[in-house]
Amino acid sequence: MEVPVINAQTSQPEWTEAYPGRVEGLREVQIRPRVSGILLERVYQEGSNVDAGDVLFRIDPQPYKVALMRAQAEQARAEASLREAKRNWERTKRLFESNAISERERDNALSTFELAQAELDVAKAAVEDAKLQLGYTSVESIVPGVTSLEAVPQGSLVDSSTLLATVTQLDPVQVRFSLSESDPAFAVLQKQRAESDEDLKAQLRLDDGTTLEGRVDFAASTVDAETGTVQYRALFDNPNGRILPGMFVRVSFKDLRLNDAVMVPETAVITSGQGPIVYTVGPESKVQPRPVQLGPVFGDKQAIIGGLKEGDQVVTGAIIRLRPGAPIKPVVQNQGQGE
Repeated sequence: MEVPVINAQTSQPEWTEAYPGRVEGLREVQIRPRVSGILLERVYQEGSNVDAGDVLFRIDPQPYKVALMRAQAEQARAEASLREAKRNWERTKRLFESNAISERERDNALSTFELAQAELDVAKAAVEDAKLQLGYTSVESIVPGVTSLEAVPQGSLVDSSTLLATVTQLDPVQVRFSLSESDPAFAVLQKQRAESDEDLKAQLRLDDGTTLEGRVDFAASTVDAETGTVQYRALFDNPNGRILPGMFVRVSFKDLRLNDAVMVPETAVITSGQGPIVYTVGPESKVQPRPVQLGPVFGDKQAIIGGLKEGDQVVTGAIIRLRPGAPIKPVVQNQGQGE
């Protein structure tokens, strides 16, 4: 029985692969106050863009102003006490040198002077702390981004556990996606990462056909044991805010290249209980099933990335009439010929 076959030839085809992913803001920061008090004012416009350092809320500062004044008064008292202790110490030291007082009296004066110095340091620290607390009554954003609705109304009593709003950084955005460890692109991407210190290039295609360029800045170092996938993250510039968190998109990689792939007609691949196989010409020109590892499809051609080598003869026609071990008469076809 004459059967068409091709001689396996290895090639390095290029292709593009896309993966579904979900958009997230680069950072989503919860805005909470550092001090407690009455919320006097929301400064920002809900849904507006803010910069890092912009004031978003103001808490009643009056109690903290009073606390600062009290701390400053304590500092002034400590400074006066230190001046008095210093004068007393200098006088006592002169008297001790002239043998007019005892060593105990000299030691007491020195201890009083040193204690006054320490008390002044404590008072200065209290003033700095009071200034910080007063500054915290202006609640600022620590990242640039888009503001949410306010979580509590003006006039509410808030403390450090109160969520006031969130700020989401939308430029750039991040897209998380995953690749199966059996995906041909996985091996290609891993190889590219190993051979270059540069981030992998990625593309994001929007519904209107716009394509955005980005980069993969993270790849997990382990395979998820339950799903058999590896997590990736790509970053894309989003200056106009067109890409919103929660959107489902597709991240694509261009110019992926297979090494030593064998191209066969799709019809030559058989699905069996043990996985995909092709029929090859074995000893004595008998049909020999060969398990193979499939790569991507190129038109009507299937890339075989494992199981075949250069020179193997692959059966491309009369598949349904053949059985393993059946004798055949191979008729070699050109790679472009069909069944």
